Amino acid sequence: MMKSASNGLFIMSLGLIIIVFSPSMGGNSTNLPMMFTGILVVILGGLMVFLKKKKDKNS
Repeated sequence: MMKSASNGLFIMSLGLIIIVFSPSMGGNSTNLPMMFTGILVVILGGLMVFLKKKKDKNS
């Protein structure tokens, strides 16, 4: 029943781990792709959780 929401939360946690372990964006811009990848993964997981909650609310 909540499988999709838990998958979304797992994907969000992976994205947060990517963000935490990506080097800071300080001096060079080579670290930027890793940071953006983490942000996109977190957004994807959040979207999955939101859509699952919305689907459960409608049914």
